[in-house]
Amino acid sequence: MKKVKINCKYYLVQSVSRGGNETKLYNLLEWIDEINKKSYEERKKGIKDVVGRVESLKHRDKSKIYALNFMRLDEYSSSFKVKDDRPAEHINIEIDNGEYIGKNTVCLYDSEHGIIMLQTNRGGYTEKAVERYINSFFEDNVCELTPIIKEIDILNTGEAYRKLDIRLANINSFQATKDSWFEAVIEGMNEVEGINVHLEVSCGNAKNHTLHLSRVRTMLRDIFQNRECVSSANVTLADEKIEGIYSLFDNICNDTIEYEIGDNGGISFERIFDGMYKRYITFGARETVINALCGENKE
Repeated sequence: MKKVKINCKYYLVQSVSRGGNETKLYNLLEWIDEINKKSYEERKKGIKDVVGRVESLKHRDKSKIYALNFMRLDEYSSSFKVKDDRPAEHINIEIDNGEYIGKNTVCLYDSEHGIIMLQTNRGGYTEKAVERYINSFFEDNVCELTPIIKEIDILNTGEAYRKLDIRLANINSFQATKDSWFEAVIEGMNEVEGINVHLEVSCGNAKNHTLHLSRVRTMLRDIFQNRECVSSANVTLADEKIEGIYSLFDNICNDTIEYEIGDNGGISFERIFDGMYKRYITFGARETVINALCGENKE
């Protein structure tokens, strides 16, 4: 059996601010009830460059968890069938007038906590597309999807660093720690009259090697203190518990779920949602995400 990985990110469904300081959750249940009453044609919306609809909505047993299947409707196919030893072959799909080629995005909605777990896939519905779609059924925007951020104290994690990937802009305004190695880098770029810098430093394939701890932390403090000059800043820690790349400024809670698929490569909406539900409820992702929310609210 083949295996595929599907990535998901977490968002909080909040009411659009009307000038007050307090943010409130927006309950989607009334909207879900209204969508269930509408025909497929009435659900279809064209917003910006995305045409699509909610294909199906399901309530998971007696829980407060809902499954939404967003379907993007395209008029052409950009898919190819490829073999290792042959040229790519375009997959021709004949469609009639009023027919579309669909690409779905699966969404889990926790109505009790206002949390959305959204599949991230290229060409599907992004969180902004979902947000615009929901709001399109109202005269004024009613909700917004806010990323749920996981916080790690990158300077006091206790773990060493294996890779840095930093992009800077307007480096002539960057103020590095005096007499540090990073100040020498910035000065060198200024000497050649550079404006933008992309710095990538790693340990390569050396398993037990890490970057110099104190010098990296000095640079990271400079990065935090010169936020306006930083386009992106990603760090890979020498910690197996923290998967992937950690961004210093934008760390949306996320999950990766592995599925087995048949030879035809297909995977149904129901199977995708079932895996998301198990990760969220059975394997404790809900508690992790709620804890991240509690951390945000303390600040």
